[in-house]
Amino acid sequence: MAQFSVLLRELVAKSDDSSQIDWSSVFVLAVYAMLFVAILIPMVAACFTGISFSESPH
Repeated sequence: MAQFSVLLRELVAKSDDSSQIDWSSVFVLAVYAMLFVAILIPMVAACFTGISFSESPH
């Protein structure tokens, strides 16, 4: 997550310098976001299914 915030800061700094967007930074941020979501969703789903299974009578 530390790398993510550093990339975000670099992106903001570059956008302040010029109106040109650094697409490589955008791409890296997008990849980080996708990885984060890909890890987060199964974890949340596992928590919910775990709760529902533990509450089921059998």
